[in-house]
Amino acid sequence: INIDKKTNFILFSFVFISICLFLNYQSYFFISPRGIHFIRQTDTLSFINYYCKTGFNFFNIGNLNLYNSTGKTACEFPLIYYIVALFTKTGIKSYLLLKLIHLFLFFYTTFSLLNFLRKSLSLINSYAIVFLVFSSTISLYYTLNYIPNYIALCFTICGLINFLSFLESNNPFEFKLSIFFFLFASLLKVTFTIYPIGCLIYFVLQFIKFKKINYKILFSFSVIFVLSFLWNYFVLYYNQINNADYYLTAIKPIWNSSLEERGSVLSFILNYWLYQYYFQSTIHFFGIVLFISLFFYKNINL
Repeated sequence: INIDKKTNFILFSFVFISICLFLNYQSYFFISPRGIHFIRQTDTLSFINYYCKTGFNFFNIGNLNLYNSTGKTACEFPLIYYIVALFTKTGIKSYLLLKLIHLFLFFYTTFSLLNFLRKSLSLINSYAIVFLVFSSTISLYYTLNYIPNYIALCFTICGLINFLSFLESNNPFEFKLSIFFFLFASLLKVTFTIYPIGCLIYFVLQFIKFKKINYKILFSFSVIFVLSFLWNYFVLYYNQINNADYYLTAIKPIWNSSLEERGSVLSFILNYWLYQYYFQSTIHFFGIVLFISLFFYKNINL
């Protein structure tokens, strides 16, 4: 089925809104932090509140924790917190704006994924894959959430889409977009740096194969790694001078804890975290699939 861009956008918007209404998304806009990450969710709102209370200085970062007297502490890059804090001056509630940002990024990411898939798949198959991702319980949980993990994930997916589009078209704008998305994903959650590292490895292998170095590409990826390193160095320094280790930026090995503390952690993982994070039937499904796979492992083409 071939449809023009305008019709494609209207159709996707209609399907997206319909599914959001079917999943009752509108009822989650005014729900307070809850679930297994409720503490980190309250941290996000606390970071925003700290900006509002202390004069909107971008590098004066803190929240309402009781680990130090000033509350000064840093973790992920606070750009989203800062933007939301600035908008609160207009009277917009911070929790509502955060959820709108999450929902907009979800829309943009899934629409970008749809357009990318349509280059090689039919319209129906493209929609099927996109909304298979949409229906993920983890995705549904984090979409209208407060923590920045989901924003970093959306940026990473967009970065990968633009990166693959660049490989197909050799369009410099696609590459610049991928660097932009990878950069902010890495700043928001340092673990997402693994994706630009993987893309850089691909280019390094190409450089070795064709014996031709593209210094612009190397420089672009270097910007991501240098800025990510500088931000994390700042976080460590900032937390050290403020005597803050609220976000575990210092080493706290579990073997230094008591047996009672270790048992408590294990109990939370097995009896609370595991079944709160995944629906219980999902765990059963994984177990059944793994059990069946044991009988067919020799036929699996690795």
